[in-house]
Amino acid sequence: MTYIMKQARERREICKMLTTRFLMVLFFLLLFNASADSPATSINFAHHYTGNHLVSAAITGKTLTLELMQAFSDPELEVGVKAAIISGLGWSYKRQNNASIYRNFLVNKNEIKESEFELEDMEGYEIFCLGYLILHDDVLSKTDKALETLQVAKKKMPGSYTVAAVIAMVKGQTGLKDDWCEIWRQGDNVNTTPSLHHDLKRSARVEFTDYMNSFKKYCK
Repeated sequence: MTYIMKQARERREICKMLTTRFLMVLFFLLLFNASADSPATSINFAHHYTGNHLVSAAITGKTLTLELMQAFSDPELEVGVKAAIISGLGWSYKRQNNASIYRNFLVNKNEIKESEFELEDMEGYEIFCLGYLILHDDVLSKTDKALETLQVAKKKMPGSYTVAAVIAMVKGQTGLKDDWCEIWRQGDNVNTTPSLHHDLKRSARVEFTDYMNSFKKYCK
């Protein structure tokens, strides 16, 4: 009898352990899926610029090269193309370091020491690229730093649709935690601001709008 009770107890312990592990796996799967379906990971501007050789290089190589960093700092290159390059490079949960690489490029470009680097001294489009790279380096935990950087870019580029759209994506990213309607509100705010200059291809704007609008159903 004692043996039978011991066996039953062991079976209960095994079932409890397996149930706990199953619930942990399920939790992380749900977390992954929620994060994978988010503004930062679902909206991809690169698809709309595949005719541009820089965007194609980013999509194919997935590597932040010197040529691409020079493009980020090119005043003649439209900011929509810069955003498409960053989209083409891709995003990660594993903490890429593209933002640090580009920051070092800016330090060397301006012939300053790392300790002398001031974000406000950079061009608006450079700050934008840095902020968007920060977001893509770690879409789970870098949203606050990305938003802080992008807000500085917005001060220098207040009329840019692209900058406003990416900021809306970052703010929407945080809305995934407790208010999915916030994603729609952020997108609607961009598209109802008539002063914004359409420096992003129409097809890319449509993708942004369609995705953000898909969350309107969660608004009460």
